[in-house]
Amino acid sequence: MQKKARTLRVAVTLSPEAMNALEELSEVNPQPKATVISELVDAALPAIQALTKALTVASEQPAEAKRLMVEHGTAAISELRQQQLALDQAIDGRTVKGKRARRRANATT
Repeated sequence: MQKKARTLRVAVTLSPEAMNALEELSEVNPQPKATVISELVDAALPAIQALTKALTVASEQPAEAKRLMVEHGTAAISELRQQQLALDQAIDGRTVKGKRARRRANATT
């Protein structure tokens, strides 16, 4: 029998804009805010780990740190853009506009 991983708790203070966005998301997504935040942090884990590595190198090797920050920052931004595009496509596919667009596309083929 495999043991379930222990989860840890942390208190987070959010800006009013972040809280508003989280509340709006929780209105359309049937998950508790804590679950949404936990999933977002899990998704950002590679970027957090890369930042930690870059900051460690920054304190030990400043020139190498600059190179790593640019490299990882560019990769993270690219990945976020790809995820945003995928999310936008998924949202468009679920909206009325998206359904109409699919029907028109199917009707012309």
